[in-house]
Amino acid sequence: MEDIKQPAFRLLTISNSPVVPREDIEAAHFLRKPAQQVTSLQEAEPVIAGMKAWCELHAQGIAGLSAPQLGASYRIAFIWYQGLHVVMINPDVVYQKGSVLVYEGCLSLPGQRYQVRRPKIAKVQYLDENWQLHSLKGHDTTAMAIMHEMDHLDGVLIDLKGKD
Repeated sequence: MEDIKQPAFRLLTISNSPVVPREDIEAAHFLRKPAQQVTSLQEAEPVIAGMKAWCELHAQGIAGLSAPQLGASYRIAFIWYQGLHVVMINPDVVYQKGSVLVYEGCLSLPGQRYQVRRPKIAKVQYLDENWQLHSLKGHDTTAMAIMHEMDHLDGVLIDLKGKD
């Protein structure tokens, strides 16, 4: 029988938001569980602040980030779109079209890449930081990033979806 490494979490606080240190994230069991809906902007604000702080320090060259990746089990994701990060609270996929096989990496699985099937076009509806409803339609790499982060919010990592 294989030994399973239990993570030793050292929860930190950035603007009252729990953040799992980078070296512990790959073993985090909660990444494989669906994140909970955000019920109020007040609930989302400290998580978003923590995500922004993390991104300022570490987010060079990434396409997106989800709250569960930083230890907060909420349906909040960032997508980098046209040079800006879009904060999506409680996003829902409303449209997908086409299909393409791509190789993806993930911050939660450092150094690994997997071949996964993604839509060529994906559209989501979400609440923004002002609790206003918006939609975002992404093509190609933006669609891939949207769906990658949606998978995180649903508790699915690319190691279960793809092939090495």
